[in-house]
Amino acid sequence: MASKIIYRERKFLNQLGFHSGAFIFAEITRETFKGRTKKNKDKTYTHRYCTLNIADCSRIINLDLDLDTIGSANNSVRKLDILIKTLGFYREALQRELAVMKRDKELKGKSGRSL
Repeated sequence: MASKIIYRERKFLNQLGFHSGAFIFAEITRETFKGRTKKNKDKTYTHRYCTLNIADCSRIINLDLDLDTIGSANNSVRKLDILIKTLGFYREALQRELAVMKRDKELKGKSGRSL
């Protein structure tokens, strides 16, 4: 059996000084092995493993994406597209709220009282 890592990436998510343990890990592995069919013919089989792990301290999300067929691979790409789009919108909303927080802090500093 031959195994080949097609893609592997691990990034830590937090800045230095913040809680440790937050990371993203993505891997695609292709395994090829030989076997026999029901008619006793040699055949080469290929299986692909696609794993995406996202961790924030003690919480971990594990996603296994299917690449066994072209249809399942297209569905996995669709899942990733939806995740990326949703994360983009989520980031924009978070940035808007951060701007409100900064504005509120600035107003509090000017007036000397809590909002």
